[in-house]
Formats: sequence, C-alpha cells, structure tokens
Amino acid sequence: MSDGASLGLGCARRCVHTVLPLLVLFAGSLPTADASWKITTYLHPTGNPPIFSMREAELYLAGVKPQRFAGMSTVPLVDLSESSSAQFPTSPFPGLDMVPGPTNTDNFAGRVTGTLTVNTVGQYDFRLLSGNSGSQLRLDINQDDGFEAAELIWPGVGLRSEVLNLAAGNYPFEITYFNQRNTASLRAAYRAIADGQSYTFGDASGGIALAADATVTTLGADVTNPDYYQELIKNFSQADALRTSTNEPGFPFTGSREVFNVTNTFPIFTTLAPLESVPGLDFSGDENNFLVVGRGLLVVPAGGISDAVFRSTTDDGGRLLIDTNQDGDLLDSGDVIILDDALSSIHDEDSLPVSLAEGTYLMEYSFFEGVGSSVGVASVNLGGRGGFTLLGDDAAVAAGTGLDVVPEPTSVALAVLAFLGIVPVRRTFGKRR
Repeated sequence: MSDGASLGLGCARRCVHTVLPLLVLFAGSLPTADASWKITTYLHPTGNPPIFSMREAELYLAGVKPQRFAGMSTVPLVDLSESSSAQFPTSPFPGLDMVPGPTNTDNFAGRVTGTLTVNTVGQYDFRLLSGNSGSQLRLDINQDDGFEAAELIWPGVGLRSEVLNLAAGNYPFEITYFNQRNTASLRAAYRAIADGQSYTFGDASGGIALAADATVTTLGADVTNPDYYQELIKNFSQADALRTSTNEPGFPFTGSREVFNVTNTFPIFTTLAPLESVPGLDFSGDENNFLVVGRGLLVVPAGGISDAVFRSTTDDGGRLLIDTNQDGDLLDSGDVIILDDALSSIHDEDSLPVSLAEGTYLMEYSFFEGVGSSVGVASVNLGGRGGFTLLGDDAAVAAGTGLDVVPEPTSVALAVLAFLGIVPVRRTFGKRR
C-alpha cells in the first residue's frame, strides 16, 4: 500500500467515531435524543393455554379462545370461593364442574359486574384478595357508563388502590380474575379512610352498598396443551428461537428507549430510575413467554475505561454482548460480558472487570421471561467515578459516571461506511479479564 493510501485509510479509521454518528443521524436512525436503544419484543404464541395471565383470561372471556364450561350466578357479597362450607360461608363460583385432571376447574377465568352506590361522601380505597390467581378492578369513576384506562384502579399487584374522593351516586364496576391451580377464592373490599376499616363489596356499613346483587360469570379454559408449563421459556436457547419462529399477532414489536430500564409490571422505582414499559406490552404484568432484545452502539469516551463493571438486573435471565474486538459481530467468546441463563426472581448479575479503549462498540442486551412479572435493566459502574448508572443515561454521561449509547447505523449508513473503507474496523480495543 502506498504512503498516501495508508495515510488516507488511517485518517478514515481515526475519523470513524466522528463520521459514524453523522451518518447515523442523516440515515434517520437518530431522530431524537431518546432513541438510543432499539428494543424489540418477541412474544411466544399462546395457542389455547391454561389461564395464568390476565391477558389470556381476557381472550377467553372475549370468546377468542374456546370454552370448556360456563356458569353464571348473582351474589349479595363479592366474597367467593371454589367451595363454600360452614367454616367458610362464602358464595361458590358458578359452573365449576369439579372434574379432576390436567384441564379441571383449577383453570378458569371470570368476571364480576355490578354497581357500587356511595351513600356516604368521603375518601375510599380498594383492594382485591385472590388466592392462586390474578385479578383487577375497574371502577367508573366519572360515571359515564364506560371504563377508561385511568379507571383500572387496582391492577392486581397486591397493594391497595390510590385513595379516591367519591361523591354520592352510583359507580359501575368490573372485576376480572383468573385461577391458575388449587383452590380459588376472590374477595373485593373497600376501605373507608375516615374509620380505617375494610368492608366487603355488598356490606353497606362502611358507606358503600351494592345497588343490586353482583353478577358472576365463569368460563373454563378448553386447554389444547395442558403441559403448556413445560413449554415456558427457561433459557436463552429457547428464547433466541423466537427471533426466527412464529410470534403472537403484532409481534415482534420494536420501540426506542433512551435507557434499557423496562418491565411488564406496574412502573416501580429502582435505585436508578423509574422503569418504563416493555415495547409492545403494558404494565398489566401478565404477559409471559417472551424475549426482549435491545441493540445500540456503546460509546467509550477519550481515555477509555478501565475495570468497569457492567450489571444486568432481571427476572428471569439476562445477557450482555459487546463487540470488544470490533469485528462487526457479537459471535466471539470475548463478546459475552454477562450470561445469566437461568429462571430466577429479580436479581443482579455483574460482569468481571472490563477495560475498553476509546471507540464505538456494537452492543446487545437481552432478557427473557418465562412466567410472571419481568424486569430488564442494563447499567454500568465506572469504578471510582460513582455507583451504577443506566447505559445511555445522558445525565450520567455528562457527569462522567456513565457511558453513552447511540443507535446502530442503518443499512444505508453501513453501506456508506463500507464504501469509504471505514468498516469493519478490526482493532482490539478492549479486553475482559
């Protein structure tokens, strides 16, 4: 190679970190500052599964999934159990056929509908108690005979609702619930803030009565595969298969986030920042069997980083890949920074110390969820510069305690870089000890 060609190629390589962001911008990959991570959700098709999520319960109740049995009754108190007795004098769920086996009545969905009449103006909150199941409560707070998103006042997370100021009048309500297995029970309660006591729906002594007996409807799941639990994602081998296999309608679903700090349950707070929703999912916390994959370019500033520790916070498994040798892929053993390939409740998994020279590195962070609530958080600790901060957090980057993330270049940008001879840039910038 001539000196001039060598000089030109060297300049191109030295300028890659200046040219690359510009190409990303002009290619339309970076329309706003909050689009650092490109996050894609892959959702396993459900078939006719046992009901163990609110999403599946709604599908059965809407008639989308086939029913095995149906039942209906009315109750003066919303205090239900799978079987009533002198010891537990609550109303039984209607229609349960008590047939033993893998598709028995331990798996059903239901609704309770009615109208609450507020006789005593005041402050109230609400709670549902449901054994071996999930439940949610909608209350027509604005009394327009419909349920808006804000009127899902109890999303089934085991806590009381917010306190509501209720005027006198009638408020329609709807409770949706499901039972996974074992004995089912459901009790709806309100609490009068003035006296601090809880009362069952239908007990008017606390200030709220039922306008009439509540209607209870149950639907048994006609389960195609009673061994669906055996098909739940348990590792990344199964999770990665969703990238090329059939997904639920509407998936894969791709969105953008400034940081990777997502959940499919209610927006709780971590020590870092409020969690955001998983792209394509809401905060109901009842989607299962999915994979979430985030990609972007990790930007290491001048001077590089030494002995940084990356962290994955997940429920269930999490994985962080960084193209440490900058060969354009994430296939090398040295690219695996974190591999936490297990079913587990929420937990942290830290990398070994990682050192990277100044540069831009392809990065992928992913987590999978088998069943239950999910969390996926990607963060880094730069040693003496502070604690863990979210990857892509602009404030942490400005303070020198975090690392920036910019979008991957589009195919147009990559084509231009390839034409200029800038990519792939094969230099070993970093190491993992």
